[in-house]
Amino acid sequence: MKLIPTLLFVCLLFGCQKKSHSNQVNAVNKAKLYGKWSFVSVLKGSTLTTNATSCYADDWLEFRTDGKGTISQGAFIDNPAILSSQDFAWQYKDEADITFENTELNLLILNDSVLMFKNIFTATGPSSDEWHWKR
Repeated sequence: MKLIPTLLFVCLLFGCQKKSHSNQVNAVNKAKLYGKWSFVSVLKGSTLTTNATSCYADDWLEFRTDGKGTISQGAFIDNPAILSSQDFAWQYKDEADITFENTELNLLILNDSVLMFKNIFTATGPSSDEWHWKR
């Protein structure tokens, strides 16, 4: 009988230790994030814009291994006041959040073919836009 409480204590002690896999997750996520992504859609509030809209059809986003990236409007430019392509520096804040420039993103889906994130914060303040990209 005295053995049961002791075993229970040992199981709880070792079972409740927090395991940190953030370095492994970051390495896995970074490997999946690297490369060029094509725009699919963005949901801003209740407005959905897709790549069926010509000025978004050729937009792309690239994350490089050197911590730099590029976002491009492609040849079909929606806003001539914004440069067609803009370079940026990026980094992982943790295993699920990325920061670049004045923007913080929360990764919702990241695998070999889909990148989906939500803006948490932008230069103009809090945001909840959801962006979808594909390889």
